[in-house]
Amino acid sequence: MSYRLDNFKMYLARTSPKLLSDQQRQTNTDFLNLLVQLSVSIPGDVKRAETLIKRINEKKQAAEWRWLMEKAEELKSRRS
Repeated sequence: MSYRLDNFKMYLARTSPKLLSDQQRQTNTDFLNLLVQLSVSIPGDVKRAETLIKRINEKKQAAEWRWLMEKAEELKSRRS
């Protein structure tokens, strides 16, 4: 998954300014950044999950906002 995320980052940095509006690019960048933070978090780490929930709430314009929030909530209750 990390390779795909890196590829998407490169797309947003290089190609998207020509194809996407600033708003679309920011929405996708926010989603990507939050997804990376979720993916490297340890399941069951309540403090980290709360921090991510706060960050997600600050970025309500992020693509798939509700899905990110759902996954952050799941992160609190899951154990590795």
